[in-house]
Amino acid sequence: MKYLRELQTEDYDIVPLLGRYKGEMHQRYRLTPLAATTNSGIPVKLWISRPVAVWEKAGRTHGPAFGTCGGITLEACFIKEKLVDLLHEARSAEPESVPGDVDFGEEFGISRSFR
Repeated sequence: MKYLRELQTEDYDIVPLLGRYKGEMHQRYRLTPLAATTNSGIPVKLWISRPVAVWEKAGRTHGPAFGTCGGITLEACFIKEKLVDLLHEARSAEPESVPGDVDFGEEFGISRSFR
């Protein structure tokens, strides 16, 4: 929330990450600068601001973006399961949008970039 407010008019954003990152052993926090919109048109700042807005509306001012109301970080397997369920629902609603042979669990895991 802090960085979104401070950098609201900038063409970049800072995303704070917690935990080990790409094999680092001793770093716990990392501030990652990202373009507000990528060269390919992905509105990064918009997608970063959406979970922040949800938590603000719920009265939460700090903690993980993907966590419980009590501030406990959700496990990756839980998030992946929910993502795959939502993708199956989307395909059921509009079967022509994604070929039936696409394996969502393999192609769209949370360790991927979602591009």
